[in-house]
Amino acid sequence: IGSRQEAQDGINRTALREIKLLQELNHKNLIGLLDVFGHMSNVSLVFDFMDTDLEVIIKDNTIILTTANIKAYTLQTLQGLEYLHLNWILHRDLKPNNLLVNSAGVLKIGDFGLAKLFGSPNRINTHQVVTRWYRAPELLFGAKQYSTCIDM
Repeated sequence: IGSRQEAQDGINRTALREIKLLQELNHKNLIGLLDVFGHMSNVSLVFDFMDTDLEVIIKDNTIILTTANIKAYTLQTLQGLEYLHLNWILHRDLKPNNLLVNSAGVLKIGDFGLAKLFGSPNRINTHQVVTRWYRAPELLFGAKQYSTCIDM
């Protein structure tokens, strides 16, 4: 949520931060930002096409996840996270519906609206990140200093 002036200008800091981060990232397991364009007070982002997300797959009783599927999704998630963390970025909202999957079984991490650069151990952050059901225990207890462990 941005300021009133940002609302009048049509784009807030969160959207700008997401666009900037996505333009700088390039990894097979991160959603690709293909284009950004504006019209009047709207900004549109064009991403790689992904057929579904992991939450839909998990909840679909007609889909049987094999051990191989689970290992592949886990590996791809960890490879994407490793790339983010090596580039000093916390995703801060990792959950099944932000893990996008295409028809070939390729998983890409999406939704970088809460993503943030990190580095200083003394930096104060908000604990109001990550959807509550997926929030790390230290965030539930109000920690304001954290690093990559909150993405696990």
